[in-house]
Amino acid sequence: YKNIKKLEPGGILIYDLNNSSVKFEKLKWEKEKVFLNKDNASNDSILENFKNVFYDSVKHHFVSDVPVSILFSGGNDSTLIAAVSRDLGFSPRAFHFQIENKSDPFYAEEISKHLGFKMEILRADKKDIKETYLNIMQNLDEPFADISIIPSVMLYSLIKEKAKVALTGDGGDDLLHGYARHRYFNGLSVSKNPRFIFNNIFKLSRLNCRLSQKYLTPLMIRMLNKLEKTGNADIASAYLEKSALSHLNFGADFKELFYFLRKQIYELRGIPLEIFYDLFFYLPNDLTHKTDIASMFNSIEARTPFLDKEVFNFLLTVYNGEDKKYYQDKFLIKETLKNYLPDNLIYRKKEGFSFSLQEYLAEEIKEDFEKCLKFYVENYERFGLNRGLIKNLAKSKNFRELIFKKYPRFVFALISNYKFIENNNLIL
Repeated sequence: YKNIKKLEPGGILIYDLNNSSVKFEKLKWEKEKVFLNKDNASNDSILENFKNVFYDSVKHHFVSDVPVSILFSGGNDSTLIAAVSRDLGFSPRAFHFQIENKSDPFYAEEISKHLGFKMEILRADKKDIKETYLNIMQNLDEPFADISIIPSVMLYSLIKEKAKVALTGDGGDDLLHGYARHRYFNGLSVSKNPRFIFNNIFKLSRLNCRLSQKYLTPLMIRMLNKLEKTGNADIASAYLEKSALSHLNFGADFKELFYFLRKQIYELRGIPLEIFYDLFFYLPNDLTHKTDIASMFNSIEARTPFLDKEVFNFLLTVYNGEDKKYYQDKFLIKETLKNYLPDNLIYRKKEGFSFSLQEYLAEEIKEDFEKCLKFYVENYERFGLNRGLIKNLAKSKNFRELIFKKYPRFVFALISNYKFIENNNLIL
């Protein structure tokens, strides 16, 4: 992937046919409306503005030549889309995905009864998961570390004969403070350099031998968490520490990543620091990318009402308001849902859309992991991987077991990259 780059969100590449030159521009996005000011920033007006903007978004996303469906997990985001859809007079098919021994459709069924629509449960078992894994590994055209791509592809494959357009709740957590890590980031600020103590403990947490990863790393992580909770960490360092691969020295340059993050934060002032990482890194490079892969793989158009331009414009005014509560802990979503549901169906534990590789694909992953390491031992430099880590993993079955348990996304990314190279006969 040397010298191969992606366009950033809002990026435009202009190729001049006359002189074969390339130019890059950034889409300029001017705010068209001012939703809130000091005179109308009361609790009721903010909720009413959010309701109006979101209703308009859902309505616009139903414009289609074919029936529009909803991916209905039973979580707050998809529930709000379903409730608003019914309120607007639409009767979409609602699909609820259930993996064997993983999820309980109880809450989704209760919510569908309250809202008055029929929910269709789509089920998958261990055999389906294995088939999907093999299928994905034959078709991914770049490394991808999010293992939830597997249930995502399964879901869209199950509805492809039933629907061609589907609304998803993607973006609700990212825009409105829905992840647990957002509470960790609260109160942290930007500093010019990584804090000395934090930086050194972080380095100790990333040592690449089995004993360090098994015993020292958990201790260092607890120390880092304490530093974050007491405000003794900068926000960019905390982003890196909370990322999926942060405590493994797989080859990334910590300082380079830190300064890149800090630069982006300064360029996009006005966005709350605690949601910045998810909004501008996780959302475009993982969540929506995964949805795009899974839906397009099955010839389905996925639409995201929460990521509508007007919804984001409205939330920009909320972010810059005086009261943080309106964008924290999904306050606007939950308050709006009170018009439709009792509290016990709104305020409950969040469930992520994922599953355990160890539980469903242990044999397949371990076999592919060992196989791909033989390739990376000879080619670690070409992929920016840490030589010591790769060699230690190739030598030790126990170390591979530990890394598979602690960093399944890293293992998944190595395998997906290797499979792409193998499938396209790029191995020299």
